Amino acid sequence: MLQLPGFELENGKQVGLIDEIAIELTEGVEYRGTRSRDDVPEPFTRIVAAATTPFPLSARLEFETSTTRIGSWLGVQDVETGDEAFDETFIIKASDEEQVLDLLTPELRAALQRAPDTLAIDYEAGLITASWWGHETDRRMLDAVLRVVTMIGLAQPSEPRHRTRGPRTSRPSARTERRRRLREALQDSES
Repeated sequence: MLQLPGFELENGKQVGLIDEIAIELTEGVEYRGTRSRDDVPEPFTRIVAAATTPFPLSARLEFETSTTRIGSWLGVQDVETGDEAFDETFIIKASDEEQVLDLLTPELRAALQRAPDTLAIDYEAGLITASWWGHETDRRMLDAVLRVVTMIGLAQPSEPRHRTRGPRTSRPSARTERRRRLREALQDSES
């Protein structure tokens, strides 16, 4: 495990502060997906942090993969930011679309683009959990995830308001259009 400067080792975890955000870094092994007799445990890296001002939000953000794409094809809705490059790369599920869009600033979206492509971030009322497959050996990659977690941890919820999205066209995103066509093709094949 890469040693973070100023962090202490406690019970196999590194713990410390970055910009007033309490952070815990761990590595371990676990099974991906469902366990079958062919599954083997895989290494992971995980960062857990506490936000300074928690959002009343439950959310999950992850890189789009074939597995996450299937859920979207089956009608599981995700939040789109209006940033087409970001929306093509990430799947976002959230209990409150307005809150998650407030959290996903352009700076945070840019930082996420530099993160490992197996990264998944869960946000539950101020508890941030960032996990990705593999024991991280690249300090720049670890720093990229720490930057993302710290940005989320320092974010301030805005006052409730009627949110108007940023620049959005009246047409659906390319991903939304692909999903619509796929759903139609699946429905046609079932008929």
